[in-house]
Amino acid sequence: MTVLLGAAAAWTGQAAAQRENSPPTPGLTGGFASAPITMVTERGLSFGLLIPGRTEVVGIGDVQRRALVWISGAGQVQLGLVLPQQLTTAEGNTLPLSFRPGDAGILYPSSSVPQVFDPRAGVQLNLSQAGGNVGLVVGGSALVAPPQPAGDYTGKIVVVITNPAT
Repeated sequence: MTVLLGAAAAWTGQAAAQRENSPPTPGLTGGFASAPITMVTERGLSFGLLIPGRTEVVGIGDVQRRALVWISGAGQVQLGLVLPQQLTTAEGNTLPLSFRPGDAGILYPSSSVPQVFDPRAGVQLNLSQAGGNVGLVVGGSALVAPPQPAGDYTGKIVVVITNPAT
């Protein structure tokens, strides 16, 4: 059974970089009039072939299966994630997910080790101090039930970027 979370079509980037008198731009680009924020998905979160009755964990250190989204821009931003509680198939079967502290991280250009954070809480960062470009990595756990029906399970993670000063 293959499970993909955040495949190119499934990642929704809401760069809701909001500042007074500057509404967010829907889709993968949005931002301030003077400092646009852009997001580019390199890869979605993939749990791969799953075994019924066994939890499958994808850590943020797993470069082949973790999600990776590049974020570019300037200024202080609050990055948040709207995480799915489950994945579903076209037939309506569900597969529960779990996200814990350390299941997300920020990759800075000067380091190959992500700065971890709790994906349920989000993180505040200064894109200007980071050189204007950071990578968001996301992992998680698929909780596979013993009688889990086979199928392609998908879900969506929404990335929300806001200006905490407004």
